Amino acid sequence: MIKNYLIDTNVMLRHFEEILETWENVGLIIPSKTIEELDAQKSGNSEIAYLARRVIRRLFEIKKYGNISEWIKLDKNVSIHIEHNCNCDLDLNYNTNDDFIVGTLSFCNDTFGKTILLSNDLNICLKSEIFGFETEQFGKHSNYNFYSGHIEKFVEDDIINLFYKEGKICWENVLEDKPLDNMCVTLISINDNKKQAMSIFRNGVLEKLKYGNSKVFGGTTAKNRQQKYLLELLMDDNIKIVAVNSPAGAGKSFLTTVVGLQKVLEDNVYDKIIYVKPLEPMGGKDIGYLPSSKNDKLLGGYAGTLINILENIFAKREKQYNKLSYVDDLMEKGYLQVEAPTFMRGMSYINTFVIVDEASNLNASDIKNICTRCGENSRIFLIGDGLQLDNSKVNVFDNGLQHVIENLKGSELFGTIQLDKSVRSDVAQLCVDKL
Repeated sequence: MIKNYLIDTNVMLRHFEEILETWENVGLIIPSKTIEELDAQKSGNSEIAYLARRVIRRLFEIKKYGNISEWIKLDKNVSIHIEHNCNCDLDLNYNTNDDFIVGTLSFCNDTFGKTILLSNDLNICLKSEIFGFETEQFGKHSNYNFYSGHIEKFVEDDIINLFYKEGKICWENVLEDKPLDNMCVTLISINDNKKQAMSIFRNGVLEKLKYGNSKVFGGTTAKNRQQKYLLELLMDDNIKIVAVNSPAGAGKSFLTTVVGLQKVLEDNVYDKIIYVKPLEPMGGKDIGYLPSSKNDKLLGGYAGTLINILENIFAKREKQYNKLSYVDDLMEKGYLQVEAPTFMRGMSYINTFVIVDEASNLNASDIKNICTRCGENSRIFLIGDGLQLDNSKVNVFDNGLQHVIENLKGSELFGTIQLDKSVRSDVAQLCVDKL
């Protein structure tokens, strides 16, 4: 049975792609006033402007399949059209777009049968319900459907048994479509979801992890499945660029730094770690001029995250590491260098483990400038949280970190994994989920 939905502007902005990709057996009706509101919001560099332009482009693609003023049939028994008509006989002033959208809802109920208003605007929902129309809210939080670098696949037990026996399996035996290079794939038994196998698509097959259960730099291990995948990407020197877009407390900065110390101080694969962080203060409020040298300014003002991570790492290490002087020791011996993006143009880094923290606060041009600094036998690690931005000139869709993920996914030199579980504390996880 087909259900008809009249989609309000706020849902179009945040959830239109998800609706098209996941809903079935529905009729989607877009009021003409929503098109006007999208047009009014499309200009500028804000997140809303980006979302509006994305929706307009998607509608432009859809109209190639027919007259969008009439019904256009899409996949999964989904039909869509733009409705221009409005019932102006309701007891409304019709001096706001909301009034016209309610009027369109009334027309659709009379013309197409029961039509549900899909909106997260409580005011228009209340106004519609006063006239007896049904309403639904889509959901509190947006699902941006970014590439996560990971998929789950339910399989028969013999597939998992074969995988453990051989250490690898042909992807054709498991998946309908060929996965991207370095994609992480979890195989789950259809009979017992606790029976699982972790794999990565490498060398044309799904391989067993080589490094996911490793002990790194004095015993640090991954705390959950996602971290095991991250450790696999970090430890594999054939993957030259690793990007992690995850919320606070997921362990991305800690694990990346631990692996860097392992590779530099113990494995001697690289000569040094370069730690880069945008000079972007939280909330856009700067504390002004900072005295002393460049290193003092960066360490004291902007790279405090690094000091905090190193404190936590070296506090658990053997006594030969003096935790009161480890930062100075690392820098004096040339194992650690702290930089700001401002000072990197024209540089070339050889045999270097480059960590770019808060890469989501950089724009596409800045991130390209940094990534192209990597010379022979160097790797770069981009970490950040695209939903926690301090740079007002970027947004969740259009920032340096997301730019890298979307443009480099599928390259054998690139890997990414999205972490969504906080390992910092229950408090941190609660705030990630609810705030």
